[in-house]
Amino acid sequence: SGQIWLDDVLCTGSETSLDACRHAGWGVHNCGHNEDAGVTCQGSTCTDGQQNGDETGIDCGGSCTACTGSGSQIRLVGGANALSGRVEVLHSGQWGTVCDDDWDASDASVVCRVLGFSGGVAHSTAHFGQGSGQIWLDDVLCTGSETSLDACRHAGWGVHNCGHHEDAGVACQIKVVRMVVQLFLSLTQSRISHFRVLSSGQFDASAQLKYRQAVADTCGYHVDHVQVTSVTPAAADAVDVETVISVSEVPASLTMENLNANLVAQGLPHGVIVDPPVLE
Repeated sequence: SGQIWLDDVLCTGSETSLDACRHAGWGVHNCGHNEDAGVTCQGSTCTDGQQNGDETGIDCGGSCTACTGSGSQIRLVGGANALSGRVEVLHSGQWGTVCDDDWDASDASVVCRVLGFSGGVAHSTAHFGQGSGQIWLDDVLCTGSETSLDACRHAGWGVHNCGHHEDAGVACQIKVVRMVVQLFLSLTQSRISHFRVLSSGQFDASAQLKYRQAVADTCGYHVDHVQVTSVTPAAADAVDVETVISVSEVPASLTMENLNANLVAQGLPHGVIVDPPVLE
């Protein structure tokens, strides 16, 4: 029930999150809940020296190397979107909440990084609603560099003096790649007619959409992940295009050689990356 977040998802299988796969854009769909997708995963059993929480010899729900820490072991519940919510952790096969004692931005940044986001604003006093059942962690003290909440100092699994009115939450940010691409425009009449390049040297909306599609094709993302934040005349025959791409990491495919191939496919002029991609 409620929100349908993703549609037309196309993964290669090597992505580290669904957001890294091609899709129609967050909240963009033509579906009903009668089309809700699901999966059946294969589990594996931890052996000696491997852990799922504190236990060995039980189903990890994935590879045993993941039993001790991050990834799907943390989820956000009750927020307005996938970036925010009450923090819940999976331990010994059971989801539980985290108490807000000593909960701060360092703790929130660890949660957000584990989930593939950046930033991290800490929320306390059940800001995203009270959970129920198990309270797993209390007195969490992270430095901000840890790769999981379990790696932070805490009172111990299930050791707490809290109620669910103290459930901790976070609000995360999406990472973005920021770069500037300089496009060299051919100012022949045919080019002006084809692209309708303005006298200021800026692209019109149609040309910008083609450019965004070329960047999206290069990265393997949907065009909605690519935004043009400014277009500035750089010379008589060139414009600088500041570009922001919402991603979890800088794609290895984002090279000027690959981008130029997709620019040509869109009928656009070639370019060079002036400022290399920077993950923020």
